[in-house]
Amino acid sequence: TLLTLAIIGIASVPLLLRIKFPSSPLLAIVFVALVIRVPHMQESFWYDESFSAAVASVSFEELPHAIVADVHPPAYYWLLWHIAQSSTDEAWLRFPALIAGLASVVMMYHIAHELTPRHLMQYQVALTAAFITAILPGHIRYSTEARAYMMMALFVQIALYAILTNKRRLL
Repeated sequence: TLLTLAIIGIASVPLLLRIKFPSSPLLAIVFVALVIRVPHMQESFWYDESFSAAVASVSFEELPHAIVADVHPPAYYWLLWHIAQSSTDEAWLRFPALIAGLASVVMMYHIAHELTPRHLMQYQVALTAAFITAILPGHIRYSTEARAYMMMALFVQIALYAILTNKRRLL
């Protein structure tokens, strides 16, 4: 699993460099998404998040043994462990999910833009898709949990975008 995540991460760098800087309306939507998510960052952990925090608080030598007790990708716990070295505050441990959630809103814009036919209003459709993603209750919830759900969703979006932008080469 760690090798798969490393390959996805390395393969996505050229793809992410090709994405244009977001427009002002898209930045506004990302800002709205951030404002909606910030109040949830200080809530108390629930059981699964407590498990993530417990795994992140073990010593580096014990980390591989703690990771096998859960189904989430090992790279996520490695990232969480590094964050926990500076702080075990709920907001800090939820920070990777928040960043992945905001990036997911931007990726939804790009995916919708690619899926919308050229003769239709691509820009408006893509902005609408990004806005819906930004305010979706499930997306908000998973963007503010100290779990790997939003990071996995973002990786799926990156893979889908890669397929959509390279579909001519794939056929």
